[in-house]
Parts: sequence; structure tokens; C-alpha cells
Amino acid sequence: MNCLWPFRLSTAIFLLAPCAWAHGPFDSSTRAIVMEATVEVVLTVGMEGGKTLLAGAPPEVFRVRTVGPAAELPKEFATRFYEVSIGDKTLAPDTIAVRSDGLEFAVLLKFPRPAGNALAVRAVFLDKLPSKLTSSFVMTDEVGNIFAGKVLSRGDAAIGLTLPTVVTAETAVVESAPSVPAKNPVATAQPVLQPSVAPTVASADNSVLPDKQSGIKPGYNRWLVLAGLLAVVLGSFVLKRRNYFNR
Repeated sequence: MNCLWPFRLSTAIFLLAPCAWAHGPFDSSTRAIVMEATVEVVLTVGMEGGKTLLAGAPPEVFRVRTVGPAAELPKEFATRFYEVSIGDKTLAPDTIAVRSDGLEFAVLLKFPRPAGNALAVRAVFLDKLPSKLTSSFVMTDEVGNIFAGKVLSRGDAAIGLTLPTVVTAETAVVESAPSVPAKNPVATAQPVLQPSVAPTVASADNSVLPDKQSGIKPGYNRWLVLAGLLAVVLGSFVLKRRNYFNR
């Protein structure tokens, strides 16, 4: 993979940002939107540039349409905007439509998505606009992820595109299917045998009390301690009494 690609893409996005909306008379920008079944190329161009490219179109194309359906163009107008091909085959759009808000024109060319993924795209509309103009081009998916970008000009109006793979519901189901177990599964590790030691039980004061298996009943050792203390006390008392009577 070319390690310069992220840098080139970020640079292209930086260059494309100022002309993302074409409000100048001849400014333009294009976004190609890749979908599961179609590729939509949307060219936005200023009013003067739009009038130049749409010369001879039906009158309703130039009408301001902020709401409602866009005006459709005859199919032969497609060659005024973009040439899209895959190999030696030129692709023809199914739909060409135009909308204007009075500041710019938005021209939609809707192509059926081809079987292959390598497209050659050429912005032929630049030949009809002032020669010093540049035009931004980006390819995205429906949610706006950018896969390619370039600043086009009359002397460099072509761009090669590799269409991204669209994950469908069927693909997701196949990927989530459980894998088949191996023919020779790896033997599971055997538990390590520990020496048999009588378990102990912790008391409330964190002392360790032996279990019944140790042979000494719980609490029995306490009586032994008390008996020993009592013997010491009694022995001391007896010695004092002897000393007292031997005076």
C-alpha cells in the first residue's frame, strides 16, 4: 500500500474545501456517490457556467426549483459533462436531471453500477469553461466516507476510480455465520492436579480454622487454651498459699 496515500488524500480534501460549494459564476465541484446498485455523479456549477453547459436545453431546466422534482435533461446532454468508462466500454447514465436555486445549478448523472470496480472518469465540461479554472472531485459512499479526491483542470481532467465494496445484508449474514470446527481440534489442556490438603475456613477475625477433616473439632482448641490458662492461675495461687503458710 502506498504510504503517501493518506497524505495525498488529506491534501486533496484541504484543496477541495474552498470550492465545495460553487457560488462563483463559473466555479464547480463534483461528488460521485457510490451505492450498492448505482453510481451518482452530481456536478455543481455556478450560474454562468451552468448556462454555458446547458445551452439549448428546454426552458424548464433554467427555472428555479427549491422544492419538488428536478427537471430531466435529454440523454444526449450527458456527454457535455462527464465521460465514464470501464475498460473499452463507455457507460451511459439512466437519468440526467437538473435543479437550480438561483445561485448555481446541480446536474445529476445516475449510472447503473458496473460489474467491474475500475472506472475511468473525464470531466469534459471543463473544455467549455474558462481555461484557468479548476474543479474539485471527490468519490464517497452514501454516508460521506471519502475514497478518492482530486483537483481537476482542463489539462488534467481525468481521474481513475476504484469503486469500494458495498456490504449488503446478505454479505453480513455470511460473515456472521459460525465457522466449521477443524478436523483435528487441539486437545484441551488437562487440569493441574493439586496435592490433597485439608481445606481451611477463615474465621471472622481472619484466623484460620481447621476443617472437620483435620480430626479436631472446631472450637476444641479454644478449650485447651482456656484450660492451660486456668492451670497457670491455679498453680500460681497454690504456690502463693504455700509460701504464706511456710512463713
